[in-house]
Amino acid sequence: MEETSPALPPARFHVFVYGTLRPGGFYARKLCLPYPHRYTPAVVDGRLYHLKPGYPGLTRGADAVRGEVLSFDDPTLLRDLDRLEDYHADAPPARNLYIRECAEARDPATGHPLGEVLLYRMTEDRVRQYGGVYLSEAEWSVDRYSGEER
Repeated sequence: MEETSPALPPARFHVFVYGTLRPGGFYARKLCLPYPHRYTPAVVDGRLYHLKPGYPGLTRGADAVRGEVLSFDDPTLLRDLDRLEDYHADAPPARNLYIRECAEARDPATGHPLGEVLLYRMTEDRVRQYGGVYLSEAEWSVDRYSGEER
């Protein structure tokens, strides 16, 4: 039997989420619930930190960071995500809390590519500024941190 490669559901936007936007997270309920959306388990390359304000930050790195790809069609939700992550497309990168970038998502079980996704990444300087603690397990737990919110 031939193994099939997983794929992301058809949608206009695919955003890798790894913190409070994951299923069960505070902002998943607050921002995503009103919009039709789907989650697909995924990993991306990076380095994950827990920040003192109570949410995670992802930097460049080689760890397989676990999360989900949030797939949706409504551009209003992308605008709301940009606002939550303090990302301004027309501002210099230093002005943004997170920088929205493209990355390759992979299936966490097989490592097969799922496709290109958007994600919100932090600079190393910003992680230090927010007291980042490296998470060697490369996963930020919604259950562990669900009582914390921005």
